[in-house]
Amino acid sequence: EAGLSDDVFGTSGDVFNLKTGYEQCSHGQLTINPGGSDYGIVNGVVTITVDTAATSGNDAAMRNAVTAQINAQFGVSDPRDIADYWMYCLPP
Repeated sequence: EAGLSDDVFGTSGDVFNLKTGYEQCSHGQLTINPGGSDYGIVNGVVTITVDTAATSGNDAAMRNAVTAQINAQFGVSDPRDIADYWMYCLPP
């Protein structure tokens, strides 16, 4: 989680990350900040485990399973109750 947080938000000193890239390309019109700290999410990254297999052609099933698990794990009806934007990353 720490490595992903650094790559996306620069939380450990990565000077060119997704956050700075969007800020620079949008000329400061889009700022992405780590969210979810009110829910115990550290540096904007959380690991979610689901029983759905990551296979070709099941993108919607995986997305739905992750969304359902976020809702269950944090007691919300929609992940946007926690943060405006979510990025779902699957391990290699």
